Amino acid sequence: DDTGWQASLSEVRFSPSWPLPPPPTDFTWIQNGLGDWTDASNWDPDFNAPPNNPNYEAIFEDRPSITGPTLVSVMQPVTVNRIEFTNTVNSFVVAGLGSVNMSATTAPTPDDPTMSAQGTHEFQVAVNLLNDANIDVASDSTLTFNNSLNLMSHTLTKAGDGSMIVNNVLSLGGGTIDVQQG
Repeated sequence: DDTGWQASLSEVRFSPSWPLPPPPTDFTWIQNGLGDWTDASNWDPDFNAPPNNPNYEAIFEDRPSITGPTLVSVMQPVTVNRIEFTNTVNSFVVAGLGSVNMSATTAPTPDDPTMSAQGTHEFQVAVNLLNDANIDVASDSTLTFNNSLNLMSHTLTKAGDGSMIVNNVLSLGGGTIDVQQG
């Protein structure tokens, strides 16, 4: 039908009539037993990408889908701003040949990286501080670094009445650990 209705591609514009929601920044682990950090389906929301951005938070919480100790495999470097362990019933172990890099956000006023732990959790993968960082380990809780903790000239401030244990390699690289509690 030739009604004279024609437009070239350069004349057509698409603009949403509603504001698009911002992309997620908080990702919660949902895989029981064993899973790969880089598999987006192991996280909620499944945003076609795992938390691997200095503006993202990785949360390991007490969820109905987590019924026992859980191993999170990291086979390549990942970067996040915040890690939160809030499962006091089952332990998470983050292990592999990659690394977990803790970085400040990219906001105009960056937020330093933070980590908090309730329960007993462990890193068996290298953890690198790309900025000064804070760790808060709750009372009756333990966070263990069982491979390599690399401060890379930064200050790691430990708060909370719980225990932070560093086994194997502690690489200060000119950095310091400031234990304020526990």
